[in-house]
Amino acid sequence: MDVPLINEPAVRRPSASYPDTMTTPQAPPPTVPDPPPPRFEVATLPVNVFAGYRRGRGAPLWAVEVAEDPLAASTRELNLNHLALARACHPDPDTDLERHLSTLTARTGIPRHRISTYCDIGFMLTRFYAVASRLAHGAFSLEHLTMLTRALEGVDDAHLPAVQKSLFWALVPRRNGEALPGVRALHNKVQKIIAECDPLGRPLDEGEQASTRPADGRPAEQRRVYSQSLPDSPVTTLTAVLTDAEAEEFTTILDAVCRKLTCSRADGLMHLARGTTDVSVTLNLFRDPDSPVAATENGTWLDAVATEDSMERISALRVIGHGATESYTPTEAMTAFVRGRDGTCRFPGCDVPALDCDLDHVKRFLTDNTGGPTSTENLHCLCRRHHIMKTMGWFDVTLSGEGTEIWSSVDDGHIYMTEPHGPLAKYARSTHRIRSDRRRATLREHNRLRLERLDEFAEALDAARHEEVPF
Repeated sequence: MDVPLINEPAVRRPSASYPDTMTTPQAPPPTVPDPPPPRFEVATLPVNVFAGYRRGRGAPLWAVEVAEDPLAASTRELNLNHLALARACHPDPDTDLERHLSTLTARTGIPRHRISTYCDIGFMLTRFYAVASRLAHGAFSLEHLTMLTRALEGVDDAHLPAVQKSLFWALVPRRNGEALPGVRALHNKVQKIIAECDPLGRPLDEGEQASTRPADGRPAEQRRVYSQSLPDSPVTTLTAVLTDAEAEEFTTILDAVCRKLTCSRADGLMHLARGTTDVSVTLNLFRDPDSPVAATENGTWLDAVATEDSMERISALRVIGHGATESYTPTEAMTAFVRGRDGTCRFPGCDVPALDCDLDHVKRFLTDNTGGPTSTENLHCLCRRHHIMKTMGWFDVTLSGEGTEIWSSVDDGHIYMTEPHGPLAKYARSTHRIRSDRRRATLREHNRLRLERLDEFAEALDAARHEEVPF
């Protein structure tokens, strides 16, 4: 049985954690017209999968859904119009594609590439009906819709129910009035869901190109590195095609060289090529022992194969969690935890990767112990731009023990709420049980790897003992 679209917004109930100025229920946004019945079969889910959300009139909504100001209302109306246009552009599956695109371009005056995007979004809305019901509130922008459409293209019908169920709840905020995550942050979350439910349907990373040709069937120099020299030009452009994990490893090492020698990346690359420098860096890989996938410090979720390849290269396992130090500079373990928790810049709507952010004291650090401590509960990731804005006093921010941040604008009083989106987000709140479980899981994983190495050594030793001596 299909789940009908949710066309009425949930009414938020007043709570002590949210300002009274935003407790007035909003007027229902314009409803999205129901699409015509699809002419092809789609996988369906039981009605009770989303019953809890449909029943809960106090279900949490994104900040743009609860705000009453004209700007928020116009944003919702714009997003709903994108949905309506996508449904109107959705073609019959048997219609000639070129004819359909040309006809719509002529009728609307919208460029062909944008019409093609609307058609793809319309197809996604029809196929992922429960996801469409969550999008029908008008919170998500055209960029979010485009990203979701591209990310879901590889999911087959067999895995569609599992992906759709997990994705539905990923599109629901944890708290009422939470700021909508940026496109990159949401992509990382969607990528993790699909990688776990349907590994073959994992969406591509930004800049990654799909290829059906085996890697060993292509010359390495054609697959990995390209050079381009222009006539009468004294420089050559080198392009290296790497996986996300390789690229993060490479840039981390290169940036360490640049910091040590105070040079540009181009000069640092030459130092690496010539072997005229020596640096040591630590690359953190975040993984729940019960999960087949891991994430890099940049928030990229690796597939199961890449995760196992990376795990074979690890030199140490470390239990990371909440911590504190008396100095201004956080420890390496604290830095890794905060970056793994936040994932991106914590300013509302910003998705600069945590690895490219500063670690900022939420409450200003003072040497006379009257300010905030250097602890994981008083540190967060901010890109340089928003770090400066906070330092200048344009915004006030508070950080709860569960990782939730509340930002308030000093000028107009607007309040925004953000949640961490990193691979360690669920560990933002620490308890004795969580710490004990984490330590137990880490120790068991360490011993599993140790026993595997011992078994390999025993097999090699046994083979050597039975090998005939050639004399």
